[in-house]
Amino acid sequence: MKTTLISTALFSLFSFSIFLFGQSAYEYPIKPGTEEWKQLKNHKEKVEVCQIPENTIHSLTTEELLDVCLNYPLIGDIMAFNNVQEGFDAFKNNFNGVNELLQRNEFPSILLERYSKIEPSNYEMEWSNNKKVEYAYKIMVLEFFIAQDEVLYKLDINKKKDIVRLLLSKKEEKKKDEICDYHSIMSIYYPISRILFTEEIDKTIINDELAAEIMKFSKSGNMNNMHLVPWHLILLNR
Repeated sequence: MKTTLISTALFSLFSFSIFLFGQSAYEYPIKPGTEEWKQLKNHKEKVEVCQIPENTIHSLTTEELLDVCLNYPLIGDIMAFNNVQEGFDAFKNNFNGVNELLQRNEFPSILLERYSKIEPSNYEMEWSNNKKVEYAYKIMVLEFFIAQDEVLYKLDINKKKDIVRLLLSKKEEKKKDEICDYHSIMSIYYPISRILFTEEIDKTIINDELAAEIMKFSKSGNMNNMHLVPWHLILLNR
């Protein structure tokens, strides 16, 4: 029977961090689980100690900075808001690494190269549920990055079509994996919906009501029954 580990164990990401996407070139000075972290009085103090020093952030390559962002100790906060985009905006506003990353011109190509190489099922079976969940969640964060305007506005229509094909192929991989549930599939549809509204939806394929729902989803990342939308037809067959 298919489990829903992400939806049932996502809370664990708010309190620990395992570095699954490679060793960071920059190590956070205070990490969850340490005595120093426990001494921090509130969320604001935790955010403050996670900022990358200015003399360090500009020395990191874009690949290194992406790893640092994926290993951000408070990255689970994205899912603590009313919707995905609100959570990602907080991630961007609270952490200087994200702002720096999104400003770099080469970031879209590096992001897509990284995402294309990730396999949803590429984890060890003996890993704990929490460790598997964090692996799946960081793949979702890559998808949230793809959905950002700062990334999509730097791409032409042909590249966006390639991205849709890539996302749809990852969706099929996720559907076969036991740790992926609604949240994992939603994170695939989110960047696709954003792409649709940077290029305009073909109204001959979907009706106005559905177009309005997709538009709503593209702004927030929250929508039910996303599997009913003919994503592959809307953009790829234009």
